[in-house]
Amino acid sequence: MRKFAIYTHPTLERQAIKIGFAWPGFFFGCIWLLVCGLWVHTIAIICFSAFFSNIFETAYPNSPVLMPFLITFVIALIIGLTGNQWRRDNLVKRGFQELIIIEAESKDKALWVSEQPQSQPYQSKGQVKIESLIIPIVVLLVIAVLAIGIGFPGFKR
Repeated sequence: MRKFAIYTHPTLERQAIKIGFAWPGFFFGCIWLLVCGLWVHTIAIICFSAFFSNIFETAYPNSPVLMPFLITFVIALIIGLTGNQWRRDNLVKRGFQELIIIEAESKDKALWVSEQPQSQPYQSKGQVKIESLIIPIVVLLVIAVLAIGIGFPGFKR
């Protein structure tokens, strides 16, 4: 079973966000971020992608296809690892409050269980950590420093 954080709002309907890896974010990247309403994150990811692609293209003009693939994979991994947290943070910024964390088989089932009075077997209260863009920025900077400083096999300076 997966864990879902349930959020409530005084005028909007409840939202359930999975806790853990965001597979749609990993496979669809910025399109998934846009669908989820994470405009700032989308713009930041596109800017970082363009910036690091430009750095690698300047450092290794005759590089093989490995570098664009590596940059794309790292960005997809960052979106997958932090995408659901970004969605939860976005809900909090929009006035939602975390109600409960529920273990359920699906999002719909988690929402249904959260609406039942005193259904304790599936529920456990908890706090969701608030993360930011710091982790993705640090990961991308470390990759850039390593690539430029050490060099990857197959790259000619």
